[in-house]
Amino acid sequence: MAQKLLIAGDSFAAKYPNDTSVGWPLLLKQYYDITNTAQAGVSEYKILKQLKSVSNIGQYSLIIIAHTSPYRVHTRQSIHSTELHKDCDLLMSDIDDKFSIRPSVFAAKGYFKHHFDPDYYEDMYSLLRKEIQNITRYTPTLHIDHFESSLKYAKEDFKLDLSQMWPYYKGNINHYTPEGNQLVCARILEKVKELR
Repeated sequence: MAQKLLIAGDSFAAKYPNDTSVGWPLLLKQYYDITNTAQAGVSEYKILKQLKSVSNIGQYSLIIIAHTSPYRVHTRQSIHSTELHKDCDLLMSDIDDKFSIRPSVFAAKGYFKHHFDPDYYEDMYSLLRKEIQNITRYTPTLHIDHFESSLKYAKEDFKLDLSQMWPYYKGNINHYTPEGNQLVCARILEKVKELR
C-alpha cells in the first residue's frame, strides 16, 4: 500500500484541467496515494486554509507545500472566470496589463497603485509561513519555493528551491514543460530521501 501524500499550494502544485500524466503531482502518483488541495493563483493565506481544511493531517506520511509569492493579495472573489483560476487571489502583474471596464478589476488596479504596502504583505507572509510550519510540525513536510521573492522567508528545515530551475523549463502544466515536470518530480523524490 502506497504512503499517503498531501499536496498544498498554488498553481505550481495544482491539478490542471486536461492533465492526465504530465504534471509533477500526477507523476508522484506512481509512488504515493495523493490528496491534492492546491489551487491556482492563491495567496499564502489560502494555502494555510487548504491545510486547515484537512480533517486529520496526521494520516499523511508526507506533506509537500508549494509556497507562493509574498505579494499575492487575498480576495473572496476571483477576477478570473476559468475553472483553474476560480480561487485566484490578486497579484499586481496579473492585473496590471489587463484592460477591463469591470469594476472589480478597476478597483484592484487602484488598490495596487494607491494602497498596496509591500512591507505589510511581507510581514503577513512570514507569519503565515510560520503558522503553516506549526500546523505541519508533526508530519515530515517538504516546502518548495519557485519565486525568488519568497526565498528569504524559507526558514523551514526541509525545503527545495526551484526558483533558478523554473525559468529554464517554463511551460503550461504547473508552469513547467513536460521535461521540467519530470525534473521537479525527480528533485522532490531525491529530497524526500532526506526526510526519512
